Amino acid sequence: MKRLQRELQEKFSDASEMNGTTVHQLPYLSACIEETMRIMPPLTFGLPRESPGAEVDGNFVPKGTVVSTSGWSITRRPDYFFEPGEFHPERWLPASHDYFDPLFCNDLKEASQPFSLGPRVCLGINLAYTELKLLLARLAYEYTWELVNDTRFDWDRERKFQALWVLPDLRVRYTRTT
Repeated sequence: MKRLQRELQEKFSDASEMNGTTVHQLPYLSACIEETMRIMPPLTFGLPRESPGAEVDGNFVPKGTVVSTSGWSITRRPDYFFEPGEFHPERWLPASHDYFDPLFCNDLKEASQPFSLGPRVCLGINLAYTELKLLLARLAYEYTWELVNDTRFDWDRERKFQALWVLPDLRVRYTRTT
């Protein structure tokens, strides 16, 4: 949180300067959002596709078979992401960034596709990223956050699967910083 707040304070002298253009110029803010989407993708299920008839991992999948891939499972694979169960926004930063950590340089970042990809990519992807960045930037700029009663969750154990994630209550105290 401190790194994100530092980036915001260096870029803005007032929260009113934040808009849909300026928030897209913040690499650490973008990294925090990408890492959040990797750890907890918005969809709980893979989007169905029809196999063209292909071999996958040595197994033939006949043409017309409906298949899907779990985004959550892919982004938790240690062969794709170093420390896949941990929150590390630094994995999304370019090597030129001060917070870049070479531990993550072999991560297969393109394995994380929270909005799908190709011709079926979510039509609202740009709006979603703009809204996420504006909201997180404003909250992190104007408030410090702390968990109430040092609440800790094992998100993997306590989440429930429905059409969307059902997560446990998270009690957070916000304190105005500006």
